Amino acid sequence: QSEKCNCQGWYNLGSVPDTTRGNTIRITGYGTATVNSRSQKTHSGNLVRIASTSLRYDPDTTGGNSGSPVVHRETGNAIGIHTHGGCSASGGSNQGTRIDRGDLSSHIEFLTKTCTQNSDCGGSGTYCDGNGKCQFGTGPPPAPTPPPACNGKTLVMTLRTDNYPQETSWSLTNICTGQVEESRDRGFYQTDGRTYVETFCVPEARYRLNMNDSYGDGMCCEWGNGAYSVDYGGQNVASGGRFDRSEDKTFGSCQSQPTPPPPTPPTPTPPTPTPPACAPCKAPSAKNSYDYECCEEYGPDYYSKVTFLWFRSCSVCS
Repeated sequence: QSEKCNCQGWYNLGSVPDTTRGNTIRITGYGTATVNSRSQKTHSGNLVRIASTSLRYDPDTTGGNSGSPVVHRETGNAIGIHTHGGCSASGGSNQGTRIDRGDLSSHIEFLTKTCTQNSDCGGSGTYCDGNGKCQFGTGPPPAPTPPPACNGKTLVMTLRTDNYPQETSWSLTNICTGQVEESRDRGFYQTDGRTYVETFCVPEARYRLNMNDSYGDGMCCEWGNGAYSVDYGGQNVASGGRFDRSEDKTFGSCQSQPTPPPPTPPTPTPPTPTPPACAPCKAPSAKNSYDYECCEEYGPDYYSKVTFLWFRSCSVCS
């Protein structure tokens, strides 16, 4: 293959000729070569044999050409797929699979047909994808379960390790409560030069981020280009990498305490009822000379308990 070709695009599929006479073949692809190894090469030659499932032809090919279309030069259509070499300095021919071979033809038809439902693709082991194309398999995996809603603030820690990732650790302390909300201990990070991205849901508060390197040379830049960056509530609030043994970064704010409700006023004690003043004594009735209804000195209660004394002591009224 001496001719360099910038041949790309789609091929139409065509019928295999009935005879070899007057029919030529072109093979184009990324075959191995001592020059222009990253360029496609193309070569043409005669169609020399037609079998029930294969074609033989004498265009030159090299290793790496397998899978190239076997193009019928007279029509420009692909009539096979190059699969085997066979040419040598003393002759011979190369070989490809006919495009109309039964199993290959069925597979091509399957890949090129459109569908609206799984049954359009032929049954078990196939399915219709979201683009209206048939695929082999049992269908796409189910969509991942979305993470639960965050009732506080979303915090994203992005950390790129240096050459000694096991030395790196960090902690995130809620200054408002004194509680460590999240942390990564020494030894958690194992792969050097890797970027770790972790998402946490934390309460809205003021925080102190403590970054630590157990060796004391930080994360950058003598032994690798490590770094960290923190987003809190969608805003970048801390970043760095150049420090010795540790460094602190603070961000956020403590939520204001809710206003306490007004105190409940005490229930007033009902006043003690004042007994009614004694009514003036009535004069004795004709029926009973001791029939007095009230006496200022003793009152009606005394009357009910000591009847006769009440009568006698109340003989004088004003």
